[in-house]
Amino acid sequence: MKLRAYLLGLVVALATLHQPVMAQPTDEATLLHLEQVWIDASKTRDFAAVDALIDDSYVADTPDGKQFKKDMLNFPAASPTQQLEGMSVKVDGDRASVSGTNTVTFPNGSRIKLSFVDNFARKNGQWRIVSSFVTK
Repeated sequence: MKLRAYLLGLVVALATLHQPVMAQPTDEATLLHLEQVWIDASKTRDFAAVDALIDDSYVADTPDGKQFKKDMLNFPAASPTQQLEGMSVKVDGDRASVSGTNTVTFPNGSRIKLSFVDNFARKNGQWRIVSSFVTK
């Protein structure tokens, strides 16, 4: 009986060692919040907030096939409004992605709907955006 209890305990202990790293319940909410922080910081031209959110290694692929880095980000004085929709979050340990659509309305009233995937890495306990892919 003692041997049986010991073996059962051993099996349970070993099983827990092989479980994949699961997202914390707050990771999804945090990542969705950070997407909105980026939108808000872009609109208000809050460069400090953007700097804290976007990793120095950041690279983005744009709908016109161009690629740019963090130091190339530009926030015009007459910023468009942006509405995020259809957000989906996937977390795998210290890596995550957020995908969705961003409807951008320019000051002249024209609109464009973009699909995006932002990739995050948790560095020193903080989520940082490391890359983006945007399509029309």
